[in-house]
Amino acid sequence: MIDDDGWIRGDEGELLMWIPLTHRPNLHRPRNIWVAGKHETRLDLSNFVRGRSWTSCIDS
Repeated sequence: MIDDDGWIRGDEGELLMWIPLTHRPNLHRPRNIWVAGKHETRLDLSNFVRGRSWTSCIDS
């Protein structure tokens, strides 16, 4: 879920990633069946790393 400031938060409220305003309305989410709009956005999280190891994704 995205909060009012555009942050996707983890289960304990930790900040995971920020989504720019332009992309929030048409962001594909796991529960979406269909998304249509000028700025349709899909996130590729195949190399997503969080926490203290976040810099390890730079070379991947």
